[in-house]
Amino acid sequence: MTFPLVLVWILLVGWSTTDSDPIKDLPPDWPPLGATKAEVRKRLGSPSSQSITAFIGVERETWSYHFEEVESDPFLLKSALGFPPSLSDNGGKSHGKGLVIIFDASGKVVERSMRP
Repeated sequence: MTFPLVLVWILLVGWSTTDSDPIKDLPPDWPPLGATKAEVRKRLGSPSSQSITAFIGVERETWSYHFEEVESDPFLLKSALGFPPSLSDNGGKSHGKGLVIIFDASGKVVERSMRP
C-alpha cells in the first residue's frame, strides 16, 4: 500500500535531483594556494571547462567547476491530471555553485574564487 502512495506523491509534488558534484559541500578556502593540479584533480576530478591565457609573458591556466541542484516539477503530468497551470508552477527551482581555480605556469594554485 505504501508504494502507490509514494508514486502518487512523486507524480503530484515533483522530484528533487542532485548532481553528485564534489564542490557541493566544498569549503570556500579550498584548494589552498600552492596546491598542485594533481591535488585538485584528485579531489574534484576533471574540470567542467579549462582555458589558458597569457598576458605580458605570464601564462595562467584556469579551471572551472560547476554544481547545479534542480528541483523539477512534472508540469505536463499535472496538466494531464487536470490541474490548472497556476497550480502546477511550471518552472521548478535551481541552485548552483561554481569554483574557478587559476594556476601559474608551474601548475600551482595562485587564485581561487567560489560562487555560492
